[in-house]
Amino acid sequence: MKKVFLLMVTVLLSAGMLYAKRSSQNKNADFDDVRVKEKKVLKAKAKMPDNPAGKFVSHLGAGWNLGNTLDAFNDSDSAYGQGLESESCWGQPVTTVEMISAVHKAGFNVIRIPVTWHNHIQDSSTMKIDKEWMARVKEVVDYAIDEGMYVILNTHHDNISYETSYWNGDKNNIRSYGYDAVAYGKRKISGYCLDERAKSESIRFLTEVWKQIALEFAEYDEHLIFELMNEPRQVARDHEWWMPSDCAECKKAMALLTEYEEAALKAVRSVKGNEKRFVMIPGMQASGEYLKDFKFPQDFIDEQRLILSVHAYSPYGFAMYDGSDHRAFTSEDASYLDSFFASIYRDYVKEKKIPVIIGEMGASNKGNLSARLKWFEYFTASAWKNYGMPCLLWDNGVYAIQENGSEQHGYFSRKRLTWYFPSLIKKMLMCSGCMPGQIKQDFATMP
Repeated sequence: MKKVFLLMVTVLLSAGMLYAKRSSQNKNADFDDVRVKEKKVLKAKAKMPDNPAGKFVSHLGAGWNLGNTLDAFNDSDSAYGQGLESESCWGQPVTTVEMISAVHKAGFNVIRIPVTWHNHIQDSSTMKIDKEWMARVKEVVDYAIDEGMYVILNTHHDNISYETSYWNGDKNNIRSYGYDAVAYGKRKISGYCLDERAKSESIRFLTEVWKQIALEFAEYDEHLIFELMNEPRQVARDHEWWMPSDCAECKKAMALLTEYEEAALKAVRSVKGNEKRFVMIPGMQASGEYLKDFKFPQDFIDEQRLILSVHAYSPYGFAMYDGSDHRAFTSEDASYLDSFFASIYRDYVKEKKIPVIIGEMGASNKGNLSARLKWFEYFTASAWKNYGMPCLLWDNGVYAIQENGSEQHGYFSRKRLTWYFPSLIKKMLMCSGCMPGQIKQDFATMP
């Protein structure tokens, strides 16, 4: 009887400890053992284009973004964050081979490496990229290539405004220098701008930069993918992030975008070794909402090796922040995603035979882990299984809940090589056709 009694006491104590563990006061806690019990990998059922790009995209799997790192920049007069120091000027640590290896071991097969180039142009008259910066980019790319991963390399924050713009009107805290700005520090800011007045300079920037990138990586095989731009838009304009159907200025900018992308694509194809490189092409803002009027660029080879790049923090109110308290993933949200993916699939995959990669996605942390888990499952399962669109998680390193819940897209601790929300990562991988691997939980989100 004593043994039975002791056994009952032990069970009750264990249950109490488990309850206490699950009742954690940590608002960022991830009860991974509770939420993901079965590792069931989904298989894609979508019909993909019977061409090189379609076949290529169909086996990519899930991906991760090295966000706020090689894409970070400082365009002010300050000496901080210039040169190689720009890699860590937005708060992320310098990238190591151990970081990339840990991402791969977790189960990700693709890594997108966003890179900003305009702040590393040595001479605006020739658009010559600093040798040390190019070497550093190549070093990080090689970390992933040596792991056997697929790498997406782009031009990221090189889209600038025409007029000089400031943060809060403070001329000592400059956001970006436009084409009409006075050069500073004997260095003129380069980049591209969707404004007719900057057309020739923009095309020159994109052409020269992409020729240099293509030459540097000419001997790399199909594991290296180029993405011509990030989120091309009318920077510092009223319609930077949204475009009404009757906006004439927006339509002109969209036409310029096609010209710019064809010029960049021509530059890539002109460099030996890149004639058959797979290239990703974004529409305006890389949005899936404004593709109806977007004229997809013409390639310079007969084979179909172009891929549409789409970013989707959708629905925006849930995945980002729209001023509301949208924390639950609702049936209306699911319906929106169904319509979103279906329209892109119909217009591009089915009709134009152009496959799609969701180059950025994620749901900001608002202290709503259960809802985010539902979103991750529904989003990635819909994109991959139903429509054959691989998803790449955006990771800016910011995991903790913030006041407005807008940009908390941190998932991987690059210093400790651990994961803040293992349940989200495992669910995303499984719903993308990938088996989760080594995913150790970070102590910051322990219950």
